[in-house]
Amino acid sequence: MASKTIGKVVLYLCLSVVALNALCTESAISVEQAREEVYIEALVLAKRITELHTAIDKALKNTTDSDTPRLLRLAQTAMANNLTETALAAFERIYKHDPDNLTAIRNIGMLLFWNRKYSMALKFLNIYNTRTGGNYISIYYQGESLYMINRTAGPAGPESRPYFEKVLMVSESFSGIKQAALIRAQSYFRLGEYQKSFDIYERMIKRYPDDIYIITDYARMLQADKRMEMSFQILKRLPENLYAPGNLKRYGLPPQALDGVIVNIAIMRIAYYLDKRDFFVVKRMQEELRKHYPDNPDAALSRATFYGAISNWRGELENYDLAAKSYPEDEAIIASRKRIIREHGSFVENKSGIRLSDNDGFEFINEVNSEIRISDDIRLGINLLTDVARLNDVPRMDGDTEQFKGVRNQAHIFLQGDLINGDVARISFFDHDTIPGLGAAYTLLDFWGSTRLEGAWQRPYWGQQQAIAERGSRTYMELERIYRPFEDLTLSAKGSLNSYGLEHSSDLARSLAAGASVSYTLPRFEIQKRLLGDIAAFSLIYDLDMEFFDHFKTRDDGTRIYAPDNRQVHTFLLSFYNEFTENFKASIYGGFALDAMGSSSGPAYGASISYRILEDLELSGTVSQTLSSNQYFYVGIELKYNFTPLTLVELFKRGYFTK
Repeated sequence: MASKTIGKVVLYLCLSVVALNALCTESAISVEQAREEVYIEALVLAKRITELHTAIDKALKNTTDSDTPRLLRLAQTAMANNLTETALAAFERIYKHDPDNLTAIRNIGMLLFWNRKYSMALKFLNIYNTRTGGNYISIYYQGESLYMINRTAGPAGPESRPYFEKVLMVSESFSGIKQAALIRAQSYFRLGEYQKSFDIYERMIKRYPDDIYIITDYARMLQADKRMEMSFQILKRLPENLYAPGNLKRYGLPPQALDGVIVNIAIMRIAYYLDKRDFFVVKRMQEELRKHYPDNPDAALSRATFYGAISNWRGELENYDLAAKSYPEDEAIIASRKRIIREHGSFVENKSGIRLSDNDGFEFINEVNSEIRISDDIRLGINLLTDVARLNDVPRMDGDTEQFKGVRNQAHIFLQGDLINGDVARISFFDHDTIPGLGAAYTLLDFWGSTRLEGAWQRPYWGQQQAIAERGSRTYMELERIYRPFEDLTLSAKGSLNSYGLEHSSDLARSLAAGASVSYTLPRFEIQKRLLGDIAAFSLIYDLDMEFFDHFKTRDDGTRIYAPDNRQVHTFLLSFYNEFTENFKASIYGGFALDAMGSSSGPAYGASISYRILEDLELSGTVSQTLSSNQYFYVGIELKYNFTPLTLVELFKRGYFTK
């Protein structure tokens, strides 16, 4: 087979020599330039892309900006052979010399779109379509650019919708052409007319059963509509082992496009198993993809999605960083990186609120939290809490009951290691009005959730009024498991052994505590998506909180020094969450709390709104009523500021502390 290709090249070169003199005579190009172009055409025929890349780069260096026809030939050859960066650089040279060259303007817009530089792509496509009226291809990519900039998860919004409608109108007479049919199918999909889109794909697959682009594009559209099983059946048409040499040969793919198609197919297969939460298969497939394409940005984005699904933010951020090197202007990648840094980077926040208890108790609570990233792996956390309390009928250690008016302060300082595999290790230091305490915790991340083991000695505990008044502390060992069998269901359970003390005495009461929680996000119906958007979600929540005491220290008269009550509280809630805009989000919940061992049963409800005032500054407000050891009503506000993503180590390296 190689000898046949070489023979074709030799024949092509021989025939080209005959045409060489005519080419030089007919045009103003030199003999050297003519030889370069013949050599380039021979490399295209032989599909020797690496040498072609070198040859085009050399030819471009030997071409002046004023030689527009030659620049166009070289740029279009590069574009046709998937040498997008070379093609873009050549078209930009043409545009700089001749700002009215419509071919350059259109192709710059297309190439920028393929490189995910949507805002810049839109600029050039707007110019081209305004001057020429556009065609169905340029109008489609104009609409796609707007769609990607606004990044709605479902059908096109009002900004891009008119463009897809226009595509359908102007492409109707071309619907028999393969490219036009594909663009019509994609436009129907963007307009939310999914079945019309899929009908076109079905007809095209019957007509072109070996067109791998149609197969993969149809599978991608099915996945976008969450029809994962149908998508997987379409992908079954393709070979199982994508990486075996020659397995995709029958589809006639040019070498320069082969890698992109393989990565695309692998990513869609991974997405299918990720949707099924078959994480072991996903991990194996991801490792295989990374082995063959370690630096591919689309593969990195797939890994970021996987790490996000298993709550490994370090792995998620690492892969978004890798993808950003190739797609530095992709708005979705930029937004995802900002979200991760905001959630897991350095911040300081202040919470202030008033809490009322069911026996006319009153507390003003002010809490300051700060986490500072020392390095990529280590963070320093500080929590300061001030509780200004006025409590009624508080039992005291001397046996009396009286009103308490006072101020209590507690501090929590911790060092936390965020490990690359997602595990978290933490050591804590506590102080509550000069009473010291220590604690440690380790969270083990796995595909299905996380397991946390935590212990502490004399951690501040103000869960009951006597503990607030007399500086209570808790020594405990706790184990918690969070499990997500599928995306919309989260289960958790925890248990702990506890020992409680007050200011002047430890181990006054011991207990066994347990808790459980079930959270299920209800299916999103089409009418809900249209009215509230794709992010809006309703959830059913059940929470169990119980604690049973089995040991008490007593006074000489037999009365207990510290006498908290057993509790068993079942809470049933319906919650709603939505992000109304990029900066504004809110949640509300309501239900009933059943006190199975007391008489405090009643409604449980809450609402929270959050608004990002500035890029790194967020204001929140909360109102809630809950039932635990008492029935509490709380209203408060919170102000949170996110630091620059620079860590202290990076600041030292840049000389911020040595200037």
